[in-house]
Amino acid sequence: MVYLISTVVFAIAESIFDCASILVPCLLILFLLKIKFSVINKSTLILAVNLTLLLGAVLFICGFVIPITIGLFSNAEQVRYSLSNRLFGTYWWAFWIQIFPGYLLPQILWVRKFRNTIISSAIIVFFWIGISLLTKMPSYLADGHFEFKYTAFEYLKEAVIYIVILSGMYFVLRKRTALSAI
Repeated sequence: MVYLISTVVFAIAESIFDCASILVPCLLILFLLKIKFSVINKSTLILAVNLTLLLGAVLFICGFVIPITIGLFSNAEQVRYSLSNRLFGTYWWAFWIQIFPGYLLPQILWVRKFRNTIISSAIIVFFWIGISLLTKMPSYLADGHFEFKYTAFEYLKEAVIYIVILSGMYFVLRKRTALSAI
């Protein structure tokens, strides 16, 4: 049951980060070109994107810590060995390089000054894209082609999850700012 919950949590976190890696560069371009939206409040959208990134990072960390805790305190010696080998073994650096930019770096969004800017979310997303490319580069060099992670249906599923979460976050924030203006 715990592994099912952690799988769902990882799926939501991955969909947030995968879709944010598309949306944030687009928002950065719109921000740099100073394009105005007529219907969408740009500052509320940026805050919603940043809070969604923070939610994805928190979900990933929760989904990551629970199985580690269960694995460390389980009676299965093989689980404890593989876990300690992943965290502190020969390739410990690769594991921690993957964890830091995508999932620990968004924790800076707890600070309000960073939460309200598109630059902080762009830094987080570009770090995440860079690390994703670095981890896929050895397989590209060995095989000569990139492996696509999902099918089109799975990308659509991720997009729907992200749109639902981002829309909910945006409308809650917009209503909150409208109520605080009264």
